[in-house]
Amino acid sequence: MFGSVLPWLELAIATSLLSGILVGGGTALSFTLLLVFSLAQSIVLLRGQEVPCGCFGSLSTRPVRWANVLSNLGLAACCLATAWCIPHLFGLEWLGLAFLSHEGVYQSPLEVLFFQLAVGTIFVQALIFKQAFVNRRLRLAYERYLRQVATATAIQRVRDKILNAEAIFR
Repeated sequence: MFGSVLPWLELAIATSLLSGILVGGGTALSFTLLLVFSLAQSIVLLRGQEVPCGCFGSLSTRPVRWANVLSNLGLAACCLATAWCIPHLFGLEWLGLAFLSHEGVYQSPLEVLFFQLAVGTIFVQALIFKQAFVNRRLRLAYERYLRQVATATAIQRVRDKILNAEAIFR
C-alpha cells in the first residue's frame, strides 16, 4: 500500500516546494522520507542483500549502493539548509498560515530563488562529478575487456597455427 501512495506523496512534496505553498511541511516531510530511505538502504547494504534501487520506478534495476545513501543524505542536507533559510519554520507559518498574519514566510522572493538555484546547482554539479567517475570506471573496464579479447584472440591464433603445424608433420 505504501508503494502505491509514495509517488503521489512525492508529487505533493515537489508541488509544495516548487509552488511555495506549505513549504515548511514539504521540507519536513521530504527530509523525513529521505532519512527513512537512507536507513532502509543502509540496512539492505549492511545485510549484503542485492535489492533493486527502484529509483525512477521500473527504469532502474541497479542494486542499491552506498552512492544512493550518500545521494539521499545530500538531499536531506539540502532540506535542512532550506529549513534554515525559512524564518519561523517551526511556528504556524509553515502550515500556510503566513498569509493570515500578513507576514511572509521568506525574506524576499529573490532570496528564495537565489537559494533554490544555488542549492540545485551544487547538487547537480555533485551528480555530474559522480557520473564522471562512473564513466571513467566504465571506460577503464571496457578497455580492459578489449585487451583481454585481443589477448584471447592472439592465443587462439597461436594455438591454431600450432595445431596446423602438427597436422602437417603427421
